[in-house]
Amino acid sequence: MEINNTFSQTSPNLSRAIYQMFAEGGIINKHEYVQSVADFKESSMYQELVTNHSHYEALYWQLGYVLAHDGEGEFFHIKSKIKDEEDDEFNEAALKVMAVLTLFARIATQRGQPLHLLGEPAQGLTVADIDMLDSDEELQQVLRALKFKDKSNVISMLKRCGFIFQVSSTKYVLSKGAVSMIDAIIEHQRNVSGDTQPI
Repeated sequence: MEINNTFSQTSPNLSRAIYQMFAEGGIINKHEYVQSVADFKESSMYQELVTNHSHYEALYWQLGYVLAHDGEGEFFHIKSKIKDEEDDEFNEAALKVMAVLTLFARIATQRGQPLHLLGEPAQGLTVADIDMLDSDEELQQVLRALKFKDKSNVISMLKRCGFIFQVSSTKYVLSKGAVSMIDAIIEHQRNVSGDTQPI
């Protein structure tokens, strides 16, 4: 019996980086913001997943996960094959990400910024927005409950997991995956509350 070894077709370095990102609860974005060119560029990890999709699909399947692509083709993520693990239970990393993104959505909404602009480099989040995480007592309580030390700890985790990019010393932009997650959180809340207004 001949076994088709697809490992030789993949990049070991990219494969490790992809695994690390998924293991930390992150996503692989189609585009990453590159400060040196002040624009979004296609991610090498995303391209690796697309080029060797059947390999990674089989690999994560054997590890107990489904390699999932968002509906618009903007990012990859993994989800457990075991239904019980996904029903109303989130791992700690996912909970932290969702909570912080909800805080950012709240900050943007309070200052009148449409949420989709959080994903635009010209708008995004300002340092003043980020500073609110350390200066607002209510936000500090939420961060402490999530076991974050301070705002730099929050930003570090979001960067590491592919949810935020630094545009400049005064501005950050959320990834398409982060904006999609905010939309999904809002849509879920609307479904639960019976609100049929569009996002």
